[in-house]
Amino acid sequence: KYEEAINAFKALNGYKDSAEKITQCEAMAQDPEYSRAVSLMNAGKYEEAIEAFTALGNYKDCTEKIEECRKGIAYNDAVSLMESGKYEQAIPAFKALGNYRDSALKIEECTAAVNDKKYSDAVSLMNAGRYEEAISAFKALNGYKDSTAKIAECTAAVNDKKYSDAVSLMNAGRYEEAISAFKALNGYKDSAAKIAECTASVNDKKYSDAVSLMNAGKYEEAINAFKALNGYKDSAAKIEQCNTSIKNKKYNDAVSLMNAGKYEEAIAIFETLNGYLDSEEQIKICQLKQVNVGDTITLGQYEQDNNEANGAESIEWIVLAKDGNKVLVISAYGLDPRKYNNVYEDTTWETSSIRAWLNDEFLQSAFTSDQQKQILITDVSADPNPNYSEIDPGNATQDRLFLLSMEQAQTYFSSNAERKCKPTDYAAENGVDVNEYNGHCGYWLRTHGHKQNTAVYVRDDGYIVEYGYNVTHRNYAVRPAMWITLDS
Repeated sequence: KYEEAINAFKALNGYKDSAEKITQCEAMAQDPEYSRAVSLMNAGKYEEAIEAFTALGNYKDCTEKIEECRKGIAYNDAVSLMESGKYEQAIPAFKALGNYRDSALKIEECTAAVNDKKYSDAVSLMNAGRYEEAISAFKALNGYKDSTAKIAECTAAVNDKKYSDAVSLMNAGRYEEAISAFKALNGYKDSAAKIAECTASVNDKKYSDAVSLMNAGKYEEAINAFKALNGYKDSAAKIEQCNTSIKNKKYNDAVSLMNAGKYEEAIAIFETLNGYLDSEEQIKICQLKQVNVGDTITLGQYEQDNNEANGAESIEWIVLAKDGNKVLVISAYGLDPRKYNNVYEDTTWETSSIRAWLNDEFLQSAFTSDQQKQILITDVSADPNPNYSEIDPGNATQDRLFLLSMEQAQTYFSSNAERKCKPTDYAAENGVDVNEYNGHCGYWLRTHGHKQNTAVYVRDDGYIVEYGYNVTHRNYAVRPAMWITLDS
């Protein structure tokens, strides 16, 4: 009824595509077969319409109509996929249609349906406590709905679980594992404070273990344990205590070896102590206990190199005799120029200035209080000079330090060569006469000479001058002698 349709479309005054429909009606009114094909197309009978248009060949816009019918078929297929919930398949089908009908809208509807399904699945994962999977699913939604908020909820739930697990490890005393777990939380809640608590607990345990090692006498292990604590609590002080205990143990071991007569072993240990307590003195005692006649030992200090800026030097002594646990020694060098007596008068060893100096000023300046205890009080005989027996030798004395008598100098030295003596630089610079050819000097003996105001001396060539020389002569050296105990 094309005429009626034309009138009806005209009455619409251009509404929608009424002008196009008027044209179609006029054309169909002119061509019944073409009109029938169009009617089939408009009725959605695209397969029949395609047959009808195909039969018309190239008539009018049949080719375009056929393409339009094919799009209608594809559109219907896409709608069917969409209505059956096959949104992923429907979307490319609608996209292939371009701007055909409401394909763009259908794509939006399908996409929304897909996202709704993914969102629902992600929510299900979240509700099932599968937070890591849920986070991945929500992230894939690229901000759809409240997926960003859901990610935050899942992340919080994950962190809560990790935090709870870390707390459980901490409460179980598994602090190292707990620290790693709290660190992985990157500051979540009070994880930083929990790390500090765990670290303190770890250090407390390590400190306690180190103290136990120390108390068990395992000082080396304890030191390593305290060092690993990097200054925690008083670990530095504990290290020092352990070192002191190690030194005390070594010291006591060395003393035991010394008391057992194992002097070399004792010395080896004392030397490792680097001056701890009186280890240096103990070394000297060990050395003393092993000395024999002719050996040289050191004891005391006195200025010798004439350089007071570098302090006094150790005094060397030659062992002249050994009697059980004591030895008689004489200084290896002439130590100081001294008058036998400060006044030219009748003098004996007992009343001499040199005796007073040796047992007071020299004793106090050359030896420490402990060293002085090693020097024995000796009965010093007043031996007469056999060549001048009429001279009174005076009384015997008790001294720590003394000069050899003429008889002793002959007894303990077998030759002039052995008796010869060199002065120290200090003694030479301060007045001792030195033989310019051999560097030796003369030194006093305690025996009187041919007169009461003379004393015997040893010449620089080692010869004993029995005639003596006047007691106020100041260019002879002093070679002190003494008996010292080998007991500590």
